[in-house]
Amino acid sequence: KKKKNDISTWHLNIDKFYVGGQDSAPEAVFFKPDGTKMYILGRSGDDIDEYALSKAWDVTTATFTDQLSGLNDSPSSESDPHGMFISPNGLELYIVGHSRDQVIQWTVSTAWDISTATYTREENLTDSGGTYTNPHGIHFKPDGTLFWVFGSSEDTNQEYNLSTAWD
Repeated sequence: KKKKNDISTWHLNIDKFYVGGQDSAPEAVFFKPDGTKMYILGRSGDDIDEYALSKAWDVTTATFTDQLSGLNDSPSSESDPHGMFISPNGLELYIVGHSRDQVIQWTVSTAWDISTATYTREENLTDSGGTYTNPHGIHFKPDGTLFWVFGSSEDTNQEYNLSTAWD
């Protein structure tokens, strides 16, 4: 008997949404928990594009709404972004990439409106051998006290503890 959440029951859904008008090298996707917004991290534009979905979780209803550009500009200076995560309340944004080998935090002043994000801080990613290199993705525990980064150079999933949630 198969469980309801068994991935062997998947089927291909042909629904698509072309994001090439905003970025020709999309690297990561993130959805607002209610499915009404989608965010695409783009490497060719070094930006994050925000789309509103008029029908939750249906990408065919997506409309480009906003952009956080200049990820490659100072102070974040991440010219090769690969992964992103947004906190459940939509107020904290994190990116990782290959040019900095850091996690970079942005604060969003209007929840889920990526155009209101401002650079907050960055922290080096380290492992037992020194710097954790070429991170591809980042994911947080829902309470913001742990995050994980995975990368191609290390072939590992590295865990980090936060003494202050989301900081």
